[in-house]
Amino acid sequence: MAEVKWAYVSPLPRNQPDGNLGIAALKMDSNPLFAKYAQHIEMLLIQRFAARGADLNARIDSVAHELPEDLNAQLRELALAHHNARVPVKGEQAEDIADFAFRCGQIAERLENFRKTQAAENLIFVGPDGKPAADPEKTDLDTLSLFLAARDRFLRQTADLSLKILVIAAALLILGFLLGLI
Repeated sequence: MAEVKWAYVSPLPRNQPDGNLGIAALKMDSNPLFAKYAQHIEMLLIQRFAARGADLNARIDSVAHELPEDLNAQLRELALAHHNARVPVKGEQAEDIADFAFRCGQIAERLENFRKTQAAENLIFVGPDGKPAADPEKTDLDTLSLFLAARDRFLRQTADLSLKILVIAAALLILGFLLGLI
């Protein structure tokens, strides 16, 4: 197993005026952090999208038809960055690890949101019996439109009658005050 060498590198001064100690970044001679973040993306692809394949590229290929183009492109860029991270580079920068981790987090969030949105859309098109909802027949639509027209007519007449009763009651109240009956 390859030996991992850790070194503390702070991009900011240790004692800043606001009391912040700075952001600790890890500089490494090998790439287990890249592998860990890439593995998280692979597990999301396997668990949420049933991806198949031996490596990240194969898994991305197996679910490419389900994902939007921009998310697919981001996944391919991430796989390329992960492949390039496997090649040992002397003096690897901590910013590369932080950037890779940030991009993995963004992609993981987008994958989760996409899966949740897809699940919500699937629920909309399923009837109460669990079968896909079918479009209503033309005769059903005609009957439904007749019912809606009758309902609207009834509600309009009821509202007109209610308004007339309210106006008459207000007029009787005013008349009662004027005649001193109330």
